Amino acid sequence: MSRYKIQNVFDFFGVDDATTDSAGFSLKNWRDFGVVGWDDGLYTYFIQLDMGNDEPEWWFGNSFAEILSPYATQALLSRLFNIEPPSFNPVGLNALERDRKAFVKKMQHPEEDEREILIDFSLGDQCWVTGAFDHDKFTQEYMDDARGMFDKV
Repeated sequence: MSRYKIQNVFDFFGVDDATTDSAGFSLKNWRDFGVVGWDDGLYTYFIQLDMGNDEPEWWFGNSFAEILSPYATQALLSRLFNIEPPSFNPVGLNALERDRKAFVKKMQHPEEDEREILIDFSLGDQCWVTGAFDHDKFTQEYMDDARGMFDKV
């Protein structure tokens, strides 16, 4: 599992640190305590705001194959803060992609169910690259059925 500080992956140009997400946490909170990464065991990207309490304040990507593209984390932050999608720091984006590619490389001869997940990854990437993803439907509730979302592409 990889974990990178939000501020090392995304650039929030022109967004004030006092800007709050839909639960009232500031961008400064996210810069200080937010992380994004790849989880091999769950086959998913994840994004968390973990300020050291018993449970993270926000946690997306905590179920199997929930977030299949790093661009979904970008869109999620956009929706949480009601802002334009933050820019990827090229080094941060490369790190996220590298982590998933290392996982896929380990899967040279995957079992049948793992092949299905790899196909889903491919469709997920195509979805983001072609713009087929409908950002207006990208809500927390919709993310719960991420596999279905990418199957529609």
